[in-house]
Amino acid sequence: PISTSCSRACARRQLISDGVRAISNNTSAQRDVSATNLRKTKPKRRLSTHAIHDYSSYEHESVMINPFLRGGQQRDCDEEKNGSFAFMELFKAISVIKANPSSLPMLVGGVDENYNPSYFTPITSQRRTDVQEIHNTDSPEVATEIAKLNKDRADMKRKVEGAMATRRHKQVVKLFEEAVDSSTHDLIDDALLQRMVHFLSNYNLPASFEVLKYHVACSNEKGRLVKLDTYQRVIQGIYRTNLNGRDLVSLVGEIQQHIRNTFADDKKMVYQHLLLPELVLALANHNDRCVNAFAKGIVEYMMDVKFPLLQPELYEVVLTRAAYNRTGNAFLPYHEVLAGLVASGYKPKPETVMNLLKNYHPYLDTTATYEILSAIQTLQSSDTPNAADYRVDIGTLETISMNAAKRGHIDLNLLVWDLVESCGERPTECMFEDVILTFANNKSDSNSFAALVDMEKNGFVPSRALLRQLALKLSYSKGRLRHAKNILTRVEDEKTEMMSTASMNTLLLGFGMRKDIDAAFNVFDDLTRYRLQPDINTFSFLMETLYIDTKERLGSSHYGPDDTEAVLGAVETVLSTMEELGIEPTGNFIYEHIRLLCVVGKLDDAKNLLDDAISNHTRVDLGSIVTIANAFI
Repeated sequence: PISTSCSRACARRQLISDGVRAISNNTSAQRDVSATNLRKTKPKRRLSTHAIHDYSSYEHESVMINPFLRGGQQRDCDEEKNGSFAFMELFKAISVIKANPSSLPMLVGGVDENYNPSYFTPITSQRRTDVQEIHNTDSPEVATEIAKLNKDRADMKRKVEGAMATRRHKQVVKLFEEAVDSSTHDLIDDALLQRMVHFLSNYNLPASFEVLKYHVACSNEKGRLVKLDTYQRVIQGIYRTNLNGRDLVSLVGEIQQHIRNTFADDKKMVYQHLLLPELVLALANHNDRCVNAFAKGIVEYMMDVKFPLLQPELYEVVLTRAAYNRTGNAFLPYHEVLAGLVASGYKPKPETVMNLLKNYHPYLDTTATYEILSAIQTLQSSDTPNAADYRVDIGTLETISMNAAKRGHIDLNLLVWDLVESCGERPTECMFEDVILTFANNKSDSNSFAALVDMEKNGFVPSRALLRQLALKLSYSKGRLRHAKNILTRVEDEKTEMMSTASMNTLLLGFGMRKDIDAAFNVFDDLTRYRLQPDINTFSFLMETLYIDTKERLGSSHYGPDDTEAVLGAVETVLSTMEELGIEPTGNFIYEHIRLLCVVGKLDDAKNLLDDAISNHTRVDLGSIVTIANAFI
């Protein structure tokens, strides 16, 4: 049995060696035989899915590497013909870009929406010969040297191909280092270098990049260009690498700098236009947040240089990689990418745009939100059949409107209103309140009052909280209050289009917050003069004005019993006027009344008022109870 096993082992080794020798031959028939022998003799073992490749297919130099655009299909045309075609198309693109840059859509701005790029085929460099030219070959020493060099190259090629066939990536790296360090001549030709880059990109990305740089250096000495798909293979290795985030960011930085330095020439700049967007996509697909964030600098560079949109579909794929918690200032500016695409005339899919908008929730970045909504508005106004699919739901617009009001972003608020109207919707009460406060934050008081009146015309009743916020903005300065009063009462004894009970109540409370009680009561008198009907907010704000003024004067030496009687007399006037108009007190009014009674020392009256409100089933604020409790303590 032992001898039988040894015989089988020897036969197996012989078959493997025959297969390895067959790989070094150039005929396709020999490659098929070697593959058959290797499949029969190689012991079975489990491999990761990304490691299972047919590396003999790398002999075909026309494989499309970008799976997001062309699905990775292999071209059927001849290798050399395909390479020549790729060179012609690439340099045609260079000449177009150099001669007339405005004829191409740019990442920032753009003019041609019918642009349809057609030269995404990877570049095929010219073939290197296996033997370097050595003159004076008549000498026996030179002939011996050439023969030795050819033998060394054949041995190195056989070893490398054997290591790749058995997927021993560490052995491939070791052989590459030996080939670079042990000889003054190139022991590895261009075709084999490219295959090594492709192979190592699946196992050892840093080593693959080192081989690529050596390949570029060798090609530059001969005035040749490295194939574009070689760079693409290294970039796609980012998807499969197991490097940690910090090491990967460092490596990506080197790759980016290498691409920028190698292809800084105007004639080679198109390589950057094709490779850097793919690098951004690879980073956007990565799970590590630090790796995602590194794409921001690359995109900013692309926008500063104003890259032409040679691959708009790829930029759209980048937009689909946006995540809910990865859209801040530290990450890739997806909103700027979308704005550039739409400005160039490209129309991303509705689901891509809508998902991107929702990933920016809760819309704290008002600038980014504004750019996205502007792009959506442009897409809605386009002549495409699916323009209605870019419709934003009313709930999202309400949320955006609320955050815009908090930050005083008036342009964003107005854009929300435009989108609401374009969708045939009716602005909600929340949207009215947001735009009123946004105008107030920007000191546009006339627009605030106009929006307040428009809100009432649409059947909404301005809330007490809204009026208090608006009054607080007006009370920041006396000059602004006087200007607001001039806006409302600029026509003597005639009601203006911006005048309403709500706007006058706001002005009344604004004077009260400024502790100008006389001006506040003058506004109350103006209601009758302009034939406006007071409401419960009017009397509640009057009571609050009395409380603010009384508390301010209570501690001074000028305040006496007569002042207390004057305050109580004013309270009786307010109550009698309410009774005449048939206005019932509410919980807010009772709270202001109780505060005023407590501050002048009428605690029993305040307690009786609370008891009466409870017995009449009037809703009482908790603040009223707390105020009385603190007064008795």
